[in-house]
Amino acid sequence: MATKVFINYRRDDTIATAGRLRDRLAREFGNDNVFMDVDNIPIGVDFTRHLDARLADCKVVISLIGPQWVNAKDRAGRRRLDDASDYVRVELTTALGRGITIIPVLVDGATMPSESELPAELAALTTRNAIEIRNTQFRWDADRFVHRLKEATGDTRTQLRLIGALLAVAGAGIAGIAVAAYQFGWFGLPRPEMRAAAGFEASQFRLNTTEAKLARCDGSPIPEPVPISFRGLANLALLKQATATASSVLQGFPDRHRAEFLNDGWYNNCRSWIPQTMPAWNEIDLGSVYEVHLVRFGSEHTSYWSDRSPSEFMIRVRENSAQDWIVVYRHRTGQTPVASTEIFSFQPQPARYLRIDFAASRDGDQIRIDELEIYGTHVK
Repeated sequence: MATKVFINYRRDDTIATAGRLRDRLAREFGNDNVFMDVDNIPIGVDFTRHLDARLADCKVVISLIGPQWVNAKDRAGRRRLDDASDYVRVELTTALGRGITIIPVLVDGATMPSESELPAELAALTTRNAIEIRNTQFRWDADRFVHRLKEATGDTRTQLRLIGALLAVAGAGIAGIAVAAYQFGWFGLPRPEMRAAAGFEASQFRLNTTEAKLARCDGSPIPEPVPISFRGLANLALLKQATATASSVLQGFPDRHRAEFLNDGWYNNCRSWIPQTMPAWNEIDLGSVYEVHLVRFGSEHTSYWSDRSPSEFMIRVRENSAQDWIVVYRHRTGQTPVASTEIFSFQPQPARYLRIDFAASRDGDQIRIDELEIYGTHVK
């Protein structure tokens, strides 16, 4: 059954983002499965009753929270959230009361409101894990959000496409089915692109296939290979000459936690980097200068290890060891901590070295990073 999504937003705060996100979700889940009041309420229909009925049909409510969401005021100067009939408040209260999944989406630098800033009936909203969308990099953030939304809802349409692919190769026997499962991915998770980006050869990359790399922690998700390309960019961290180092490594777990596991080529394989102390940093030497476009990293492709989520860090690059570091991205306390794999894009920079400096984690513990992906091209 397709996922039905309800978009909750305030017009004078996030209407532009709501429209863009609605279009992106409609392409993914179907036009009839995404509800946004502006274009979904028939003329002459009772507004309140219609919203109530549509909420009853939805599996997920997306709450867009912009910079003015908490303190938005009506024409009389009163805060809208304090009005029991405010439609944003009514929709969220109804969703909370019915146990519908609510995903707060923080727009353009907005932060999650505290419990003291909300009416008592909305206090439970503060316990929902949020995700960030920035209009300056909407495409990346929206794609990441769709991936997380599918994870949260167990959307089955990709699974059905997989079954069709397996049936198509069934005549080739078990080996053919295994190849198709690897190519298309089990459980609705998309297979990463394993073809080399333009200007690169697959033989230049670390492609791990041995069972030793597929160790699995109890209860953790199935291991997934890291792609060697993503949206036309090469995963420079998987180049055979790329090496990883770190400020420190958690002692006592040499088979599970080492700096070189940062780019071993597998997510969810029970091998990661955890520093001994905080603050901490990790770094990858690409072996040569490339033009770096974006970074992806996280504990894994799910939030299984969310207890060690980085909450404050910065990404820096430099071309050689004598050059000063250039900061290309900052993630500050108040933004969503990084649990599952996230994308961080920035203006392309020539770099041989990329370092991430971690100042804090969500729970005050050491952070945990499963893989560090660095995407770019040859220097032009």
